[in-house]
Amino acid sequence: MYNHAPADYCCPFCLLAQNTPSSWTTLDDIVLKDEQVLAFVSPTSWPNNPGHVVVVIPIQHFENIYDLPVEMGGVLHAATRTVALAFKAAPVQPAQLLERSMSAVRTVEKRG
Repeated sequence: MYNHAPADYCCPFCLLAQNTPSSWTTLDDIVLKDEQVLAFVSPTSWPNNPGHVVVVIPIQHFENIYDLPVEMGGVLHAATRTVALAFKAAPVQPAQLLERSMSAVRTVEKRG
C-alpha cells in the first residue's frame, strides 16, 4: 500500500527477531518473545526522553501499520498488556527499574 523501503533494506527489528544483535539492540534487550511477537526495551535513552521505551512488534515483517493484518492487533495488544503488567508488578527503584522490570517480564514469560 504505502511501501517505500528499498529492496535491499535490512530491518533492525527483523534482525532482533532472528536473534541477531545490531548496533541498536542486543539479545539482552528482549523481554518477551514467542512465535508471533517480540517485545524489547530500548537500551538507549534519548536526550529529550531520559526513560526507556518498550517496543512490541510482530515477528513477521510489516513495513508499516497499513500492511499489518487486523487479526495481529489483538495479538500485539495481549503481548503489550503482559509486558505492562510485569513492569507494574516489578519493585520500582529509579536506578534498578530496567533490570528488575526485564527480570519480571522474563519470569512471566517462563510461566507462559
